[in-house]
Amino acid sequence: MEIPIRQEIQNVLDALGDASDGELLHALRAVLLSHSVFEELVDSGGPDFRDFQGLTAAIESSILLAKVDTQGNILKVNENFFIITGYTSDELVGKSIGELSVGLHDEAYLFEIWDKISHGSIWRGEVKKRSKSGQVLWFNATILPVVNTRGDIEHYISLYIDISKRKKAEGELEMFLQMVNLSNDAIQVADESGKFVYVNERSSINLGYSREELIGKSVVETEQVFQSAEDWERHVEVVKGMPDGLLVEGVNVRKDGSLFPVEVNVRWLELGGAGYIIGVLRDISERRLSERVMQKTQHILSEAQSLAKIASFEIDLDKGTIMHSENAWEVFGFPSSMEFTIENLVNQIHPDDVNRVRDAWFEATTHNSSIRIEFRVLSPSSKIHHILGLAQTLSHKDGLAGTMLCTAQNITDTVISRLKLEERTRELEIRNGELDQFAQIVSHDLKSPLRAIHNLSEWIKESRGRDQLEMDAHIELLQRRIQRMENLINGILSYSSAGRQREARTYFSALEVVTDICESHRTAGVKAQIIMDDLPDLFEDRLIFEQVMSNLISNAVKHNTNKNPEVIIRYQFVPGTHQFYVEDNGPGIDTRFHAKIFQMFQTLSSRDQHENTGVGLAIVKKLCSEKNWRISLKNRTEGGSSFCVEIPQ
Repeated sequence: MEIPIRQEIQNVLDALGDASDGELLHALRAVLLSHSVFEELVDSGGPDFRDFQGLTAAIESSILLAKVDTQGNILKVNENFFIITGYTSDELVGKSIGELSVGLHDEAYLFEIWDKISHGSIWRGEVKKRSKSGQVLWFNATILPVVNTRGDIEHYISLYIDISKRKKAEGELEMFLQMVNLSNDAIQVADESGKFVYVNERSSINLGYSREELIGKSVVETEQVFQSAEDWERHVEVVKGMPDGLLVEGVNVRKDGSLFPVEVNVRWLELGGAGYIIGVLRDISERRLSERVMQKTQHILSEAQSLAKIASFEIDLDKGTIMHSENAWEVFGFPSSMEFTIENLVNQIHPDDVNRVRDAWFEATTHNSSIRIEFRVLSPSSKIHHILGLAQTLSHKDGLAGTMLCTAQNITDTVISRLKLEERTRELEIRNGELDQFAQIVSHDLKSPLRAIHNLSEWIKESRGRDQLEMDAHIELLQRRIQRMENLINGILSYSSAGRQREARTYFSALEVVTDICESHRTAGVKAQIIMDDLPDLFEDRLIFEQVMSNLISNAVKHNTNKNPEVIIRYQFVPGTHQFYVEDNGPGIDTRFHAKIFQMFQTLSSRDQHENTGVGLAIVKKLCSEKNWRISLKNRTEGGSSFCVEIPQ
């Protein structure tokens, strides 16, 4: 270096005072040899370094200079040193330069620096110093030993470039990268060709590769969606056209070949003239598992609802809209093709139940109360379905009802079973009543012949040795009482078994059945004239019909005291009902006893005058009741009785 440029160097190093040419050359050499310092100056975009004057101006404005003796005490510093550190000349000169770094570096590091420069070598590196305000400053430093002609170190020249802003940025970047590495999401950066240029720790864990293995690897190798480089190129073009990014789902491939689903938020980023795809990937395996569990649960719930015939609804009372389960119309007995709306639902409610349902609805929505109501709906085929509705209103913050949660269960089978149970209960009550009556009557009627038998046996005992005719009369009377008792017992058996033997409903000729009954009476020597209408064919229980008609005809023949007895069997059809009449021209029955004669063991004449068990009409009544037929009795105006059996069509 030529001596004429000394004045230019002096402009930069004026803080060094009466420095020799050697000192100045050493200082300049320190700057030029400090590659990191030189690069900092170049990167700063400062003066033009093609001339030495520009270089010295850049040095003067960018670095801190300090002259330090061999004991480490500050001899001189330049103006920048005062400005950056905040100290004055009196506070620095004569002080140990190491005091500015107390507690900022470990002893080993400081010993390494001192050992190197004390042996005449230049040291370059980063150091920290504390400003007067306590702020920690980072510097890129070059420390140059200055030797005399004898080769002894006379002092040191220290050049510092303030890199605090860069170190702060690096610290923030490091913190960010640590946060990125600690993220539960995988973060990946790939260049435009699809090669990874950065991956965080989570990416490494998820994929089973080390981070070093992933850098430079193609995205195509780790993402199943991309089957080729062309697929990746098309993906890049799509992402480029989405300034707000793109949320997609994919399937990552681990190092061991196993797969797992991911949700990816991708963006396109241009930096330093190059383009990158940044992806934030979240492993959604647990979510998918939860979704599958939820779908299974929903399927089970749906199946359970279907089996139980329960539908669920959510009604927005403000908008009048309704959300419902898939089986909604099925529960109500309607085809799924119909649109499920509140209006359509109301239109299907049974007319007799509409007002009751509306009142319950109004009460619930007005007072935010719950509903439990049974109502009927009519299917398109007019079939009645019974529905149990449950609902609960949910109110807004203002207290007004906003949403109603509902369930509807088709309880038609339950209602039918309940009605059958109620019918059976009523039948049991009737049977129990009949049983009570039966027990009273039986106890009375069976005791009567027993008392008679006892008395007759006493008379026979007392009549021994007397008139044989009187004895025979008593024995004959005893036999009649025994026969009566047998008849009563047979009557009891007939009544108790009445209706138990049933046949399926079949088509048969009523005329043929009644004709057979009449023929059996004629062959038994009955003298009554039997007159019949033309009777129809029926679809009914033939055995029950035969039992009813046989008892009525037998009753009409047996109790007819007319000299010329007649039995008339008539038929009449009124809409929905077959009417069969069994009439006679006998004495008739006092209207006071019309109900009594259908009771067990009830007769209107003494059994001594006319042997009769009083069971026949009771059996008729019982059979008709069980078949929901109707039996009634009227007296004929021309004399005699008229029994009418009404059979629904």
